[in-house]
Parts: sequence; structure tokens; C-alpha cells
Amino acid sequence: MSAQPLRISYIELQGTGDSIESIEVLYDDHRRSISRRGEYHFHEDFNQPLTVQGESISISVVRRRKLRIGPKQAPEVIKINVHDVLSELPTQKFQTMCNRLDITIGLSPSSLPSSAGSVQNANAPRPTTEELLNECPRFRILAIGQPGVGKSTLINRTFGIERASAENSEPGKASIEKELISQQNDRFVLHDSAGFEPADSVDCNNVKSFVEKRKKQEHVKDQLHAVWLCFQIPIASHENRLLDEGAETFLKEDIVVLQNIPTIVVFTKYDKLVNHMAVQNKTDPDAAAKEYLQEYCIDPIAKLTGSTHLSCVAVSSNAGHERGRSKLIELTHEKVTAAFGSQLGALSSASVVTQMAQRVSPSLKIEGSIAIGKQRYWRAPTDYTVLECLAAVHTDIVRVWNFNDPSQLLSSNDFREIMTSLIWTVGTSSGRSTPVVLPSVAGPALSKRVHGAFDVHHKFMAYIVHLVHVLEVLFALMAIDNGKKLTRGAISSALNAYYHSATRRDADIQIKGFDNETLRNAVLEKIVSLIRTSPIDEDANINALKSVSREDLERGEWYVDVDTSERRERLASLTNLINDLNIQFKKEGDIDVLTKIITFQRTALQLTPPGHQERVVSLVHLANSLHKRFRMEGTMEDLTEIITLWRAALQLTPQGHPRRVVNLVNFADSLYERFKKEGGMEDLEEIVTLRRAALQFTPPGHPGRFLSLVNLSNSLHERFIKGGTLADLDEIIAFRRAASECTAPTPSDQCMSLLNLADSLREKYQRLGMDADLAEAIKYARAASVRCPVEQDASCRDCVASCVELKAKKSRVSAPTVEAIDSGVEPSGIKQMVRNIIAEITQTLPLRLLNTYTGALCDRDAQISCFQDSAQYDELSSTYDSPECEQSVRKTVSKYFGYTTLSHRWGVGEPLLRNIQGNSVYDLDGGEGFAKLQNFCALTLRHGYRWAWSDTCCIDKDSSSELQEAIGSMFSWYRNSALTIVHLSDVSGTTSFADSIWFKRGWTLQELLASPRVLFYTQDWSLYMSRTSPNHKLDDTILTELQEATGIGELQLKNFSPGVFDARSKLQWASTRHTTRAEDVAYSLFGIFQVSLPVIYGETTQGALGRLLAEIVSQSGDVSVLDWVGEASPFHSYFPASLAPYQAAPRIPPVLSEPSKTNDVDLGKKHKLYNALAQLQSPRFLGRRLVLPCIVHRVIRVKLLATSSTTSHYDYEIIASGLVPLKLTLSHPLQEGSGTLADLPYALVRPCDPNLLHLLARSDIPGRLLEWLGQPFNALLLRSLLHNEYRRIASDCLINASIEDLGTVVNIQWRNLEIV
Repeated sequence: MSAQPLRISYIELQGTGDSIESIEVLYDDHRRSISRRGEYHFHEDFNQPLTVQGESISISVVRRRKLRIGPKQAPEVIKINVHDVLSELPTQKFQTMCNRLDITIGLSPSSLPSSAGSVQNANAPRPTTEELLNECPRFRILAIGQPGVGKSTLINRTFGIERASAENSEPGKASIEKELISQQNDRFVLHDSAGFEPADSVDCNNVKSFVEKRKKQEHVKDQLHAVWLCFQIPIASHENRLLDEGAETFLKEDIVVLQNIPTIVVFTKYDKLVNHMAVQNKTDPDAAAKEYLQEYCIDPIAKLTGSTHLSCVAVSSNAGHERGRSKLIELTHEKVTAAFGSQLGALSSASVVTQMAQRVSPSLKIEGSIAIGKQRYWRAPTDYTVLECLAAVHTDIVRVWNFNDPSQLLSSNDFREIMTSLIWTVGTSSGRSTPVVLPSVAGPALSKRVHGAFDVHHKFMAYIVHLVHVLEVLFALMAIDNGKKLTRGAISSALNAYYHSATRRDADIQIKGFDNETLRNAVLEKIVSLIRTSPIDEDANINALKSVSREDLERGEWYVDVDTSERRERLASLTNLINDLNIQFKKEGDIDVLTKIITFQRTALQLTPPGHQERVVSLVHLANSLHKRFRMEGTMEDLTEIITLWRAALQLTPQGHPRRVVNLVNFADSLYERFKKEGGMEDLEEIVTLRRAALQFTPPGHPGRFLSLVNLSNSLHERFIKGGTLADLDEIIAFRRAASECTAPTPSDQCMSLLNLADSLREKYQRLGMDADLAEAIKYARAASVRCPVEQDASCRDCVASCVELKAKKSRVSAPTVEAIDSGVEPSGIKQMVRNIIAEITQTLPLRLLNTYTGALCDRDAQISCFQDSAQYDELSSTYDSPECEQSVRKTVSKYFGYTTLSHRWGVGEPLLRNIQGNSVYDLDGGEGFAKLQNFCALTLRHGYRWAWSDTCCIDKDSSSELQEAIGSMFSWYRNSALTIVHLSDVSGTTSFADSIWFKRGWTLQELLASPRVLFYTQDWSLYMSRTSPNHKLDDTILTELQEATGIGELQLKNFSPGVFDARSKLQWASTRHTTRAEDVAYSLFGIFQVSLPVIYGETTQGALGRLLAEIVSQSGDVSVLDWVGEASPFHSYFPASLAPYQAAPRIPPVLSEPSKTNDVDLGKKHKLYNALAQLQSPRFLGRRLVLPCIVHRVIRVKLLATSSTTSHYDYEIIASGLVPLKLTLSHPLQEGSGTLADLPYALVRPCDPNLLHLLARSDIPGRLLEWLGQPFNALLLRSLLHNEYRRIASDCLINASIEDLGTVVNIQWRNLEIV
């Protein structure tokens, strides 16, 4: 059990790579799901914090399968030590990355013990920002602008991030309600609106509704703090417009909605305007740009809004225009401060968080630091110790500057210690200004009450001034990439630049000369005046910042550049202290003593200049001490620091240095420790690189060569089992063979070396099946058993047994189809890769293909054999085996097996499988059918393809199982073809193809929709209309004719997606088509609807069609399939007897107006009606019964109006409850009369569309639902049967029904009827 419970307020995870299906957190004996917020984004807030008593928590991640087939992937489990999380209590946030997941765990303040962080007791001062951030943790801004105006880049530059959204949103797509928060800067939240499309009131209404809702929020954190209206500056010669119709309407009529909300009009891409003026040869492009901006942007906006006081700013996101962005955020802050102004001297939380969030204006950061400091602690308080005050002050200032600091380096003890060293000599009598790093010793001296010592006042003032100035320098240093993650190197560079500046020296002098006997307000005034003296204005400091290299910024360790004499003196005393503590630790083994050693070693490292060889020794000593603590506690924070230290030590150790091999090995060992815990492939790749380098230092005969070979081969084996190549395995065998020839340190090591070699050879045999590998594996396994120590006896037996079992099993295993390649020849690594790729690609091919080179019909074995004999295969076989060649191999194999498909109307004498098999199609002569096939093969050759497929001869129609597979696969065969050749046998060169019988056949609809590339040929095999475009589906002329001939839209013709959605349209496309076999009317649609049903030749047309329609309704719930007029099917009364009734266009849903008509209806009844619909299930089939959710209007009167003796038609007047009386015509008589349901067994029903709620507008769904139900609809006439069943009565016309009284709609009842 953890000594201190962990309380979690939220968990957030963001990933990359494979899609994530679900995430759970496991703790103690509980598990909680984490909600999905996007494709790779999961977040869960806990109103009641999760309390973890155990020593660890686990994150269980289930990723989606790349293929639909195969077992479900096992979850990845990421284990996190509670102690590691608790170590971040002062920052209330733990962050780590593992398995391509960024993990953030929010810590509840209730987790904080009384001594957590920098606060030493319950009465210690709390940071001023804590209360402000509790009230308003993020600056909330709404950005409005059309896609492409540059608002996303503006947001990113202003707030120092790479992307405001954690999700992979499409450019130009925005949801105003969605909160976009970046992990790189979580002090602001963005709401994004895509602007106002012309004549589109939806976006405008969304903005107004959103703003009004935010105005009504009770808490400041939930209110809208600022709005940026972004418009691209129009340039007349570029035919740009400032405002579209929608934006003009909003500014003219709706801008009032933004009243009392800080609003700024932002004109973007100002740099383009300046450049345009320069191109126009303006004398002063900047002045000309400003005049243009006033005339064409600012004045029109003021005219539209009727206000000359609307704030406007011109900005650019490009370099050289930073001042515009600074002006924008400074103006925004000014307006936010005015809108959320201070009360009784208290700071506005919205104003402060605005300063925190922005990353472009250092002056706002400085003034924010001052504003926070003035509240409490900068007046030299007398109630706390200096350390207690400085802890709170430090936290406040760091929070205001708000760097991208996920590792919390600026809040770390290391940084606080360095800052303490900068003030150590301020106020002392020595007058020396050299900083002394004295973190532990400084504590007691600075613990005096503030009023108790002269120099403590000065140290207090110096700490604040120096901290703000260091952060200001760091801000300037990071200005080029102000969203980049902080490193110790970047902070150290800023520290060193400031330490050597005249500003720092002058500040020390002024602080020393300050009289602490003056009023306390004077302390504050002096601090403020010194802070406002910027070190960035100093030329020497500017040059120092320019000289900072990229390597310095990316350093992973601290370094402080101090005087040599002071440094050596301090290092000597620290070394003596560390040696004494090491002796004590060896005797007692006390981890507290070890922690003190680590603290002083870190201090010594800070005093060692970068690049100096003394620094290597300091790095090694600190790494070794941290490793001892890691062995005792196992914290990942220590391990990460160890790796950083070894990396730095290796960089400072030159080639050929005797210490280099030791550093290489230790660095690799540390990375391997992390790899065992996290499994990161980046670590493994680096381990392999380091092991290879270490091997170079141990030539043959070297005593360390055996261990180097073993370590390198083991690391390569780790990579191999995680998806490495056969080249890795060959290298592993070579290194292990070399190790077996070395003198091992012990017999146990020698035995293990032989066993590892045997296992590698066995793995190679299992991959490639080479007998020589298995024989050698058995030899080494037996050799290991001869030298085997007792403790390894079981391992030896298992190894020998595994190899022998493989040998015995070999003769019983059948070779797979792909064994056709190189039969009887042991394959190389490249050949094995080719085999695998061939097996994968040929699985998607039709069962048989015509070889157009020979005219022979080939099954898959024959296809592979042809490839074996090809020049392409010989070229691939000689390719060097490397991961880079796999893509080239795949491309070559895919191109080789590219095939064409034939789409045609069957004629007389079509050649079948039995006619072609065993012959060449080019040698046969059997009439038109054979000529057609030969022309098709010849065209295939001319288009550069070897393989061709025709439904006449490439399917064994005598095999019911093969026919079933072919019908189920035919859509995908046409979809995967390189080209579909359509032969129109009844179209000559001068006639239109619109009247061709090809457009009336059932199977050709699937062939047209499935094929990505199509060419139409006339009866003489010439291109239709002589159009030479590579794809007639993309030829505008032919595409227009195709739409007219088929009734199918352009988008569906170009890029059709199969499925049961929009079923009514697909049925309409097929309704005029016919097939030779009646059942094929339905079977030819299986691929279009992507359904898998048995093929039962011999069943009725109605049976086949009924099964298809029942499957469509069951999968989609689409009730439009039931909307038809004509003869009912004997399969089911709700389905037509044929597809002909679907020729009528589907009913278009009514367009709803504003739901004002329903405002007088009780709101509770609206919601009751809505909830009843929301709980309904979709229509479904149970056996042959349709369970249909619907509204039932019972028929209370039937009156015969007229009858026709010649046509047997009956005209009736029908009165049903709740409906306007209606007339209809039937082919069958009805029972006349009036009365109860028992007297008249009829009902008019309105089927429920399960997608209705998704189709309605989001605003006032219950009201719109009520309005929708009041619209006219197509009713269905049912007759009640026994056992509460119903049967549909087919009508000769649509039954158009209307609600009699809209007020009665709210009282309707939804029912589920069983219909046969």
C-alpha cells in the first residue's frame, strides 16, 4: 500500500498511429472507462476524485485491428508507479509518454500533504495565482473567420502552440461548441467558428446562440472572455472581397450580440498588403498599407456596424510582423481588464489568465508578474520566513510566464537552487558578486523572519528581480519557437546570458545600496523599477542570445558558468562532503543519505563548465548514484535522468578514449532498463547502435568480446521478435556463432551462448524451412547439453526437444500454395519476402485469370508459377534484402498481377470454363463468343496488362460453392481491377449508347459502380465516340451521357461506396433492369448493398428479393424501402413482388420552418413525445415477421364511392382517427361501415424513421419533431389478423395523409406492430 493515497481529478490521453478502440484505467480492484473525445483523444473528469491506495495504476489500451478478420488485439497495459505520480504533487499534474501515448494525470489538491512542494506547513503562504486560477483556469476566446483567412496560424503564433486541437480535424471544419485545448499551452481554450457562408443563417445563428449562452454562465471561467473577428485584407487586383454576404449581415444586424464582450476585428495577412504596396513602387509601403487598410477595411467595417469605436488590428503570422500580434494581444488584454475589471483592488482572474495564456508580449508578462506580486508578498511581509514567501512568489511568477514546460523544470528544486545561488552574495560585506550554488546550506540562513536581518531583505528583493529577468531572457530566447518544449539547456543558456549582463550587476548594486529601514511600499516600488529595466535592451545580452547554438538549447543537463576560482573552491568542499556521505551510505545503506549525495552531486555538476573533461566525471558520479537509488526505489524519473546523464557523458568522451567503451555500455544498459519497462522501439534502435559501437572496442582476443557479442545479439533479437527483418536474424546467428567461439567467463555463460545460437537457427528454419538450419540447430543444442551445468539442464532438454519435434513434423506438413515458387530450392531472405507479398496479393485476385500472353486459363498456382518464370521475379530475387526494398517489391508484384475485367451482355455461344480449360483461347474458333473473348484479351495486352477476367469462362458454374463465392466476391473483383472494358455489342460508331441493352441488364449495374476505371467500346471494338481519355468515368462528355442513361449522380458514378445506406435510390437505379435468371435480379445487388446472403438458385424471384429487402431493412432501419405502390409479394405483404414499383422517385422529406407553430404546446408533452421516439428500436425482422415501430390511426369509416367492372378497381373514402378524410383506389374490396376497431379491421399507419432525430436541426428538437409529425405523409393501409398480427393491403396509388389537428399530435402513441 502507498503511504499516501493518490487522488486523481482527471485523466487525458492523446495518441498517434493505429486507431484506438477503447481505454480503461485500472486501480486497486476497480476499472474505469475513459471517454473518447476524438480519434486519438480520450479525456475523463472525475467529480469525485479517484482515490488510489495501491502502489501502481495501469492504463489498458485496446487498438483497432488493421484487418477485420483475425482475433481481437490484446490490450496494451501501461503501468505507472504511484510514487512517480505523487512526486509531481506540487504541480498537480503528472505527464509521461509511453507506447505512442501522451498521458496526463491531474492531481486533486486534496492529495497534497501538509509538506508538499514548496509549502512547508498548513499555515504557509499560498501562491496568489492559486485562487485566481481556481476561479478562471483558462482564457476563453472565440475566433470567427472563413477557412483560409489565417486564424489558425494566428492562434498558434499568439499562444505558442503547434495546434489548438488535439484531434485530426479537417481544414475548414469547425464546431463552435467544441473546446479546443492544447497540451503545449493549457492556459487558453479556443472556440472556432468557420465564418458565415453567403445566405446561410445556420452559422450566424450558431454564433448568436453560443454567445448568448456564454453570457448567461454564472462563473467567470465559463464565460466568453474575448472574440476575434478575422477577415483577410482584400487586395483589389487579386479580386478579393473583405466581407461575404453572411459576414455583412452579421456585422450589420447581429453585432449587437457581442455587446459587453471584448471584441476585436482582426485583419489578417498584412504582410501581403505591404508586399503589394512595394510591388506597386510605393515610396513608403508601410504608410501606403496603413492608408489602404483605413480606406478599404476599417472604414467599411465602421460604416456597417455604425460604430467608429470598434477596435481593429492588422496582423501577419510571418516573421518580421511580431509587433502586430503583440498589439493584438495587448489590446485584447486591455479590453478584458475593462470588461472583467478589478473590484476593491482585487485582481481580475480573466485579466491575469489572458497575460498567462499569450506568448508574444513580454511586457504583458512583466506587468502580470508585477500585478500578482503587488497583491501580497512583494511588500516584504513579516508573517512568514523568506523561504516560505519565495516559494509562493516563485510559483506565481513562473505561472505568469507560462512556458511550455511539461517536465516542470522551472518549478523544480534544481532551478530554485540555481536561483538561490544568484542572490547568495547580495547584501554581504564581501562585495563579491559571483554566484555560489548553495541550495541546502542556504536554507537555515534564509529561514529568519524577514524583519530579522539586513541582508535577508536584499536577498528577497534580488530573488524576485533576477527570476523575472531570467524568464524574460528565456522568453526572448524561445521567441523563434515559443511553443517549443523547455530544456535544461535552454534555461541554462538564459541563466548564463543574464548572469554575465550589466543589468544583473547593476541590479545587485542598487539592491545592496537600498535602505531597508524605509517604508514597506518602498520595497515594492524598488522591485518594480528594477524589473522594468529590461535586460533585453542590452546589446551585449542580445549578442549573447544570438550566439546560443541549437546544441546548447537542446542540452539535457543544467550548466551554470561561474568564476573558476570560486568554482574550484566550492567543488573541493562539495567533493569532501560527498566522500564523507558515501562512506556513511556504504555503512548504513540509508536512502536519505543517498538522496543528499545526489543533491550535492547535482550542485557539483552545475559548477562544472560545459565541454570540460571534469564534467564527464561529475556526470558519471551522479549517474551512478542515481542508479543506486533506482535499484532501491525503481522510479522512472531517476531512470530518465540517468539516461540523460550517460548521453551527455558519451558526447563529451572523444573517440579512442579508454573511458568511451565503459560509457557506451553503461548508456546502453540504462536504455535497456527503460526498454524493459516501456518497450519503446526508439530506445531499442539506439541500444543496437551503442552495442555495435562498443563491439568495435573489443577486437578478437579481447577479454570483453564475449560479453559485447552476447549483448549485441540479444538486442538484435529483441528487435527481431518485435518485427525485424531476416537480415537481423542472419546477423544474430553470425554474432552468436562468433560468441560460441570465444572463451566465456563461466561454463554457464558458454552453455547459454550455445543454446541461444541453437534457438536462432531454429527460428530461421521456422521462417524459411531450410533443412541445413534445423540440422545445425540440433548440433548446437546437443553440444550445449554436453557442457550443461545442473541449473540449466531443463533449458537444454527443452531446446533439443523443440528442434527434434520440428524435424519429425517436417514430413507431415503440406506445403502452402505459394510453395510453387522455387519448389525444391531453399529460399533466401528476399525470396521469402516475395513469397509473402505474392500470397497476400493473389488472395485478392479472382479464382482464375486468362494469361493474355499465352491465352491459357490459369488458377492461382499457375499464376504464381508464371511469375516465377518472369524477368521481374529474377530481378527481385537478386535484390539485396533490406527493409527499404519491401515497398519496391510490393509495387512490382502488384503491377505484375494487375488484371482487366470484361463487362458485356451475354450473347449466343459464349465460351464456358469447360471450353477453355486446357486450351489457349487464341487457338479456338467457335463463333461470336470466342471472337469477343479474343478481342478482349488483345485489348488487355494493348493496355499493358497480362491478366484478364471474364464472367463467361473464369467461373465454374457447375460448382455451387464456387458460384456462391464468385457472386459474393464479384463486386470486389471489379473494384480491384486495373481496368474494366465494356463491350457494347449494339452500339455503332455513330449512335448514342444511352439505348444500349447494356444499361437494361441487372449485373452490369454492379460492374459499372464497382469499377474504378472504365473504357466503353462499340460493336467493332473501337473506343466509344473515339474518346481517348484514360477513364471514361472521368470524361465530362461521357459522364454526362452516363448520368442521363442510368439516372445515377456524378459523385456516385465516380466514387461509389457499397452499403445499405440510401437504399431507396439504389433500388430505383435497379428497378428498370432485368436478368436472364429471375433470381439474379436480387443476387446482382448483393455487392452493391454489401450484404452476404446464400445464393439459392431455384427459389422464386419474390423469395430472393424478399430476403434482400429484409436484410436491408434489418441492417439500416430504412423505412423508405416500404414506400411503394403496386402488387405485394407473397414473401411478405410489406414488400413489392418486383423492383418495378421502385421506379418512382423516393419521397423528399419536408423542409421545416421555425418551430414557432408549436410554441403554445406544453413543453413537457413535447419532451415526452421526443423521449418515446428516442427509445424506439429500429424496424427489424424476426423470422418472417416485420416488427415495425409506427403511429397507428385506426379506420373508423369506410365508404365505397365507385367501382369499375372492367378494371376491378374500387374507389373508397376513408376516415381514420386524427387524419383528414382521404380517398384511395384499391384492387380489392374493403369491408364498408363505421364503428370500432372490432367492426372495421383496418388502420392507417405512419412508419417511424429511426434516423429522424439525426435529421432534425439541433435547436429545439422536440419542437421540430412535433412540426415534422404535423406534415403530410405517405400512409400504409393494414388489416388486423389474429394474434395481434397485421397484413399490408397494397394500394394502386400513394395514400397521402394529413393530420387533422396539430394540437392532437402531441398525444399520439408509438406502437410496435408485427406484420406478416
